[in-house]
Parts: sequence; structure tokens; C-alpha cells
Amino acid sequence: MQDTFTYRPCPPRHNALVNKHRLIVKLALVVCTAAGLAGCQTTTTSPTEGVAKEPLEISTRQAFVLFETVCGASAPSFASATQRMKANGFETVVKPPSGPKITFSNTFDASFKLEDGPNGAKACSMAFANADSLSKYNKTIAELNPKKINGKNILLHPSGNLVSTNPALKKSGKSYYVIQMISGV
Repeated sequence: MQDTFTYRPCPPRHNALVNKHRLIVKLALVVCTAAGLAGCQTTTTSPTEGVAKEPLEISTRQAFVLFETVCGASAPSFASATQRMKANGFETVVKPPSGPKITFSNTFDASFKLEDGPNGAKACSMAFANADSLSKYNKTIAELNPKKINGKNILLHPSGNLVSTNPALKKSGKSYYVIQMISGV
């Protein structure tokens, strides 16, 4: 006896389901192809238009110039610091759930913060992503002739206020530093 294979047609209901499934697959392919081709369409707008640019890291020297422009020039009360921030492109203000508001740069990976300290003291600080290596940062700070107090670089500003600067943290491959001026101490 020889094995034979006979073709038996599928019931009509099964054929309808198969055809419906094929139609859905074809429609999905058409939609995916159209979406893919739409991504290739040329436009007259810039590809970066409307996309936030990565803020720039700044050198230690640039940071000290900005710090002097905002905090140093407005010491000891820091009354004009907010206007000086705005004049230097620091316009994005964020108020965390607790603590003082922080003003961020529109260009640099940097921010300023004004705080009231104990005993009527006031503080103006700047945090920034440093483009310099740690050795270049240390060399720039050494040129300012700081005193080491409790492991921190402490400078005496011409206004008589104390300025401290130190590495703060590393985040996403960037080194962040803080410069702070305290008045009324």
C-alpha cells in the first residue's frame, strides 16, 4: 500500500480568517513603509530647530569671570545679582520644592543661586560643568592664591567677602564645581 497525500480544501470560514489576517498584515506593511518614507522627506526647516541643544561646559577661568560679573560686582548685598544673571544669559529660573530658586544659563551648563545664610549672612553661588581637567582647574585656582581651610580653597575677595571653590560632583561624565561668595560673615 502506498501512502498518498490528498489535498483537502479548508472550510470557507477558515479561508475568510486567513484572508482577513493577510489584509491586516498588508495594511500594516503599507503604514510602516509610509512612515519610514516620511522620515526621509526633506524639509526646509533646520534639523535642530525646536530641539534643545546640549549646554556647553565652561573653563575655570570663564566661570570665575561670570562669577565675578554676577556675585563679585553685586556684593555685599547681591541686590543686583539677578539683573546681572539675566544680562549674562542666565534666565531659566527653577524653584525646587525646598530651598532657594536656581537660575540656569541658556548657553552654558551652569547655574546661580542666591541664599540667606545664618546671622544675616548672604551667599551667591555658581555651579558649573568644568571643561578643564582637574589639574588645569587646580592650576587656575593656585594662581588666585587661596588658603586651605578645612580642605576647601578659600579666597578673600577684594570686597572683603570670602569665596570658596571646590569640585562638587561627577555626573554623566562631567565634572561639576561650585564657587560661593559669603557676605556679612
